[in-house]
Amino acid sequence: MKSIVKLPVVYGCLMVLMVMMVVIFEDKMQQFIDPEHVSAWYGGRFRSPKIWSQLVPEFLGVEKDLENTDTYPREENQDGGGPRDSKLLDPPKIPYVKEMPKKFLKADLGLDPENPPLKKILVWVNGYGSKAMSFGFGRAPFQMAECEVDTCMVTGNRSFVPVEAFDAIIFHFRAMEPLQLPKIRSPHQRWVFWEVESASYVYQNPSLYNGLFNWTMTYRRDSDIPYPYGRANALSSSPLTPSPSPLSSSTTEEPKKNYAAGKTKMAAWFVSNCFTHSRREKLVNFMKKFIPVDVYGKCGPLKCSRDTTSLCYELLEKDYKFYFSFENSLCKDYVTEKLFSVLRYNVVPVVLGLGDYAHIVPPHSYINVLDFSNLQSLANYLKYLNNNDTAYNEYFKWKDHYSVDDGWSSTAQNFCELCKKLHNDTVPKTYQDIRKWFMSQGGCKKLDTSAWSKLLV
Repeated sequence: MKSIVKLPVVYGCLMVLMVMMVVIFEDKMQQFIDPEHVSAWYGGRFRSPKIWSQLVPEFLGVEKDLENTDTYPREENQDGGGPRDSKLLDPPKIPYVKEMPKKFLKADLGLDPENPPLKKILVWVNGYGSKAMSFGFGRAPFQMAECEVDTCMVTGNRSFVPVEAFDAIIFHFRAMEPLQLPKIRSPHQRWVFWEVESASYVYQNPSLYNGLFNWTMTYRRDSDIPYPYGRANALSSSPLTPSPSPLSSSTTEEPKKNYAAGKTKMAAWFVSNCFTHSRREKLVNFMKKFIPVDVYGKCGPLKCSRDTTSLCYELLEKDYKFYFSFENSLCKDYVTEKLFSVLRYNVVPVVLGLGDYAHIVPPHSYINVLDFSNLQSLANYLKYLNNNDTAYNEYFKWKDHYSVDDGWSSTAQNFCELCKKLHNDTVPKTYQDIRKWFMSQGGCKKLDTSAWSKLLV
């Protein structure tokens, strides 16, 4: 009997010892992960395990507070449909291309950058395991993309020409290190700050690079070269225009098919990050009290491998009416590829983010959580659409008027802008405080669970 009593005590002591070891281990690791050499953990590990001294963001209350995060000129529609981006009205530059052609991995080999003269772009550090920033090397990618100005080339070879001869050098912020920067820099050279992760997830001190960067190339629309995860384009000169009600539009045409036919499930969510700054997991847990939500990935019981992404989306399209496209961060303009990828399939995305969706995706193609006074109202609306095929089909009228690009052809347009800018560059500038621009002005917020308590309980 005594041994039985002692057993929990022994287990308790072991648990305390394990906790102490974890604390000590984390403290030791923190010594390696300092602002001076944060990305060099384990000899250059790309992704550090801790976030560097993040800002405490403002809280996003119950009322939608987007006006203060939008610093761009807004063009109001005549029909009351909200702001629009003129670029959304442009036709696609080239046909859709999903993956970077493999031939572009070596398209810089043997290239003569002086015949014809080309603006030379060097990728100094590249992250996320991608090669050539998923765009490609050489001049050929610019030509295939039919860039307005295509006399540029990209390489990852630092010895292609002397470093000071490059016209632009792209630095992936998360993977770069302050002690491994170019030793020589020419006055004509432009250093480009490239980052597509949100300002909520910063793995080193941006202030280490103050006064170094000339241009920014990020997901934010006020970047020198905006680098969105995807884009939408009009297919005709008379595109579908938004209207005040999601159940009406400027066209009276009937849907060509019933997009609800055959769907037997309501909502799905593919997710691998279970604890986020946006607290999206709390919203999903709340929604699960009112509607069935299938969770795939590390945060749920269902599995769909990333190695078979297209099959996952086909499953989504076949069985589900809605997809929860909730961002891991609520930062200005931060909208990731999941939204654009889902829009290519016959599913209605339910979005949570601080992107200016009216500027970047087709009208009536999505449902915004922040358009509802509370989450129960959102759940009721999804139930209404689930039981009303006519209303549900309204969210697919745009498909005859717009295309959505989430692939190489979208990435290529970003590089076209960079090439054009290199040829038109006249007034040099420098970001004296890159931390202020990227983090302080990043407009990142969190859901205020105290203000949203009536929505989350």
